[in-house]
Amino acid sequence: MLRPAHATCNTFCLCAKGNSELLYHSMSRAAALTTKAHVVQDGTSPPQVLPALPEHVNAAVLALRKGLVIAVPTDTLYGFAADACREEAIAKIYSIKGRDSINPLAVCLAHPDDFEKYSVTKHLPDGLLKDLFPGPVTAVLLRGEQSLLSKCLNPGICSIGIRIPNSTFIMQVAEAFGGALALTSANFLMQEKFPPPERDRKCF
Repeated sequence: MLRPAHATCNTFCLCAKGNSELLYHSMSRAAALTTKAHVVQDGTSPPQVLPALPEHVNAAVLALRKGLVIAVPTDTLYGFAADACREEAIAKIYSIKGRDSINPLAVCLAHPDDFEKYSVTKHLPDGLLKDLFPGPVTAVLLRGEQSLLSKCLNPGICSIGIRIPNSTFIMQVAEAFGGALALTSANFLMQEKFPPPERDRKCF
């Protein structure tokens, strides 16, 4: 899997209709950079380059609201993210990953208080979620009948894994987006997991 570089500025990608090969190579190149990100517009256009900084949060949010997929650094690995309440956005993640819906996706939120909108939390001790998040933890909870998540997200599975990564850019994106993001690691089915950039491997 692709790990964020240890640098003051990581990278992020906007993934529209790009084919997996273009996206794979773009992500590999993005991981080797410390201040830039490739923006994949479609399957043929050359990627654009943007810094993963606060001034570009709106670009990521705009892409999400259009139903596109973004690739972002988290506190553990690079991940693909899309609107978890929008069927076509979730379908794009599955398409990019080359996997079907029997392989569950996690969800990324901005605040612990948001958990109750997407999962059953009444049984949890007061303050538990705020103690756990943000951080490299996934809470697996029942979705419940009142969950706002799309029914096509992990169909047939009654639970959902929810994260709040302790990573500035994805937290800013989730906050500005104001909803749940479907989140999965940025690697592709039947392909080797992304290694970290050569010069950064000693850090892991």
